[in-house]
Amino acid sequence: MERRVLVHNPNNPVTESVERITGPFDRKPLAALVSQAGGADSVVVKTLTPAGAVIVPHWVAGHDTDHWNLWNREVFAYTTGVVDSFVDAGAVREFTEGFERGLRAPKLLASLDGGDGSVSLILENVKGRTGAELTLEDHARIAAGLGEAQGRLCEANGEPQAWTDLPWLSRSWVRKYATTRIPGPGVYQNVQAWEHPVVIEGFGSKRHEIRRRFGELYQGSGRWFSLLESLPQTLCHLDFWPNNAIAAKDGSDVLIDWSFVGRGAVGEDPGNWIPDTIFDHFMEPSELEAVESAVWSSYRSGLERSGWDLPIDLARLGMLASAVKYIWLPGLMVERADHSGPTAYGAQEGFDLAEVFARRLPVFMRLLDWIDKADSLASKLGSDWVGE
Repeated sequence: MERRVLVHNPNNPVTESVERITGPFDRKPLAALVSQAGGADSVVVKTLTPAGAVIVPHWVAGHDTDHWNLWNREVFAYTTGVVDSFVDAGAVREFTEGFERGLRAPKLLASLDGGDGSVSLILENVKGRTGAELTLEDHARIAAGLGEAQGRLCEANGEPQAWTDLPWLSRSWVRKYATTRIPGPGVYQNVQAWEHPVVIEGFGSKRHEIRRRFGELYQGSGRWFSLLESLPQTLCHLDFWPNNAIAAKDGSDVLIDWSFVGRGAVGEDPGNWIPDTIFDHFMEPSELEAVESAVWSSYRSGLERSGWDLPIDLARLGMLASAVKYIWLPGLMVERADHSGPTAYGAQEGFDLAEVFARRLPVFMRLLDWIDKADSLASKLGSDWVGE
């Protein structure tokens, strides 16, 4: 039996481990589970714990259902079947191995309680393309499937939604996440910090525009959080980015890592996917325009196929206003401009730090443009549609 640790966020104390285990399986319970699942040659085991060590202060395990990082939210999501909501709501398609619908989660084979309070999810090992392997066509297709599912799951579509009363789903997630990130708004007042050689090399002449405008956005963030919470709400993944999507070999599209799933604005998930695609170097900064165009237009098409009959600008506003999630990121980068070591997700090697700044610069400028456009769009829609 071979075990391989998979890339994940080592700073999140909720995640004890994520492993791919390849047979032959020498542990009888695991072998029996795999046999029941059709004799797969490998599985993924994700172990979640309420008592993980805190590595950085802005990543802590939640024990209250209201916490943005509730330690066992993903356990509830799988064991209650919420992860199948996007499948049930999505368009019916035929695939080579019998899956009938497009956007799905990995199959849950078992949920095993550990003796220390932890829980291990035994999951299907989905094979396919993910992260930087995804093509632009993959991005578009996944966004379309999400749009169709979220349109049908929207609270405003006139049909009762089974998910809305589940107490463990996250609520006001973007507000709680963004406002607990370090270093807080003070870094935007520290002019000297933005004169660091790495900041100058990476952000260049735009550095003080970023400092000033993200500082203003931070101070006014309450308006945007409230706006997102007032828009039509749907079931959101809330960690929707290329590393959490797999274009599976069976033809389906699979979403993994449901730790934050909950109530959010229509448009909020694609508003995370687009910047994260460039922030985490899955595509080149020069491709930002193409990614945004493909993801938004496909998500919109999915909404329209779902029977969405509200103004499409409400979903557009949800995407644009989600830029407020990133109020902390430029400041944290500047505060850590002396960082040495890995710069990529999951403590992986990445680009030189100044190059990371330079590659993220156009995304930060695009997010500021999103906020400007969101301001205009909110005024256009008016108080009948938008609460702030």
